[in-house]
Amino acid sequence: QNRTNKEIILANIQAAPTINSPFKSAAYFCRLFPFQLYADLIRAWPHDVIFDNYAQKRKSCSKAGCRYSLEGHHIINMKGAGKIKAFGGQEMYEKKRAIWKELWDIVFSPEFE
Repeated sequence: QNRTNKEIILANIQAAPTINSPFKSAAYFCRLFPFQLYADLIRAWPHDVIFDNYAQKRKSCSKAGCRYSLEGHHIINMKGAGKIKAFGGQEMYEKKRAIWKELWDIVFSPEFE
């Protein structure tokens, strides 16, 4: 049966066990995404230079230290020749962007609200 990534993820969420202790309600997810999607995300992971350059500009600091942010929409909407080059060039960026866009569209679809 050829199910979409979205259908597989939804089925995995529905099958996840719910735990009522120590919290009022919690769910435990294991192998949430299909294996191939995990593999694609690993291959599409941004190069360290993206984190060094991009995330440095999006940080919040407190007494506990600094948190850096690089979110999916930052990858999907990335602009600038240097950033695109860090993904391996325009063609490679478009391939990696498509993987992140698919995941973004799944996670922020009405079924996940």
